[in-house]
Amino acid sequence: MIVLCLFTVRFVHLTEGKIDMNEKIRFGISYFGNRMLGHARRDMKLLKQQGFTYVVHTFSEFDLMFHPDNVADIVKMSKELGLEVHVSPWGVGNVFGGEPFSHFVNQHYHKACQILDNGEGVPLACPNAPAFRDYMQQWLDTVIAMRPDAIFWDEPHFHEQGFLSSVKGHWGCRCEYCQEQFKASLHYDMPKEETADVEKFKMASIASFIESLTGKAKRSGIRNILYLNPNIDPKDPGDHWEAFTHNRAVDTLGTGAYWKWRNETTSWVGDFARVINSVSKKGNMGAQLWLQNFGFDEGEQGQLKTALENAIQAGIRDIAFWTFAACAHESWLAGDDPQRDWDNNLALIREFLKI
Repeated sequence: MIVLCLFTVRFVHLTEGKIDMNEKIRFGISYFGNRMLGHARRDMKLLKQQGFTYVVHTFSEFDLMFHPDNVADIVKMSKELGLEVHVSPWGVGNVFGGEPFSHFVNQHYHKACQILDNGEGVPLACPNAPAFRDYMQQWLDTVIAMRPDAIFWDEPHFHEQGFLSSVKGHWGCRCEYCQEQFKASLHYDMPKEETADVEKFKMASIASFIESLTGKAKRSGIRNILYLNPNIDPKDPGDHWEAFTHNRAVDTLGTGAYWKWRNETTSWVGDFARVINSVSKKGNMGAQLWLQNFGFDEGEQGQLKTALENAIQAGIRDIAFWTFAACAHESWLAGDDPQRDWDNNLALIREFLKI
């Protein structure tokens, strides 16, 4: 049985504005870096006690090779404790968001990886490559057997600036599969410049790739949450995300507003919240927004509360944080005192939930 731990929030500390006092809000958190069941059980108990609704367990290629049963046990245990469980293809193929290295890329560099406009290959699988699509079906079959409540499809993308494997000044992909499909669709050869037609083709390719996965998950009784790449201007978003509103297998569209990571102010959170809320409604889907709880300096802890308020004021009722313990176990993202930042995150959840 799936237990949805939903809480009614009284927004007594929010900034002024019209808020439905009876609306419910869901809080989630990502969890990675541990595959020991006993340690994970203590962490999941903490999340449950602190009022989180769901946890996103990452499932990388390394996990698929070496930890499938460990992760399955953690998923089962988390559900037994009353948490809703989502599983994410963390860094798989370097197509999905995440830091893990890709074994698939190492094994298929010349057969299924992206090609840049200069003809050079890059260590990212191509969403149009048959070998990668087959590999993702293997990943999906393994996850379906774990019986999570949802799959969190995290930031699927082609080569793009800002990601770990990106090459400055170039775009992709111009592999044989992309060129063939582009010509079949638009009836002319793919140009070497990233034109508007190329951008639309890439977006349509990602949408098709995701449809090949979400449909199977949905038929297996598992919900789908799609995290959209936030590399847009939230004040002028255009129609970059519209291609994903037609996927009937997707239940929720999400994105992330990591204002400090992008050297923005917390008002940026409200901008993204309004965009994802609007786009989600077009597809009759739920809206999810991720906030960073890591990377803060002393004196900046109030920013997280302001960001949370901005998201709620913009209509978001599904809010997740990256990540458990405020990235204390990943030093390149952690702030100067991750324990302080994690305590601040937990205190905010308790305040908003009145527990």
